[in-house]
Amino acid sequence: MSHRSISIDVSSDLTPTGSKDSVGVNDFRALGPATRSLAGVGQRVVPALWHLEMNNDLVVAQRRSILTAADVDQAVIDLEQLVARAVDTESSVVSARQSSGTARAFQLSAYEAVYQDLARSQRLTLATLDDRLRAAATQAGVSLLR
Repeated sequence: MSHRSISIDVSSDLTPTGSKDSVGVNDFRALGPATRSLAGVGQRVVPALWHLEMNNDLVVAQRRSILTAADVDQAVIDLEQLVARAVDTESSVVSARQSSGTARAFQLSAYEAVYQDLARSQRLTLATLDDRLRAAATQAGVSLLR
């Protein structure tokens, strides 16, 4: 069993199909299936904004009537517990200049660039289902969770 560290993009937790528009209720209710099922992973490292991105996706799912308020409330509790016990939130200030440069160079959003920069700078394996981020990470020499 390997105990490597990884960086987890939000797409790995809420969008098994890689498309936020095609997420089903059970995908949200089973908050973080990728995060929870990463046997052998020593440490999960995410940017400080990760839990906020997760929360935003939950709020949007409620707005689209995919989830109820009770579903979101429970998922937020689950998210807080997960972050407290299993996720190292990288709290250092992310350089806007660096993420902008990465975003431009690889045609990523600034948010996606932060995940790639974190994985690259800390030599982490990146867990993402986002096709564009996977392609950019590969081009940048970042290893990907298969």
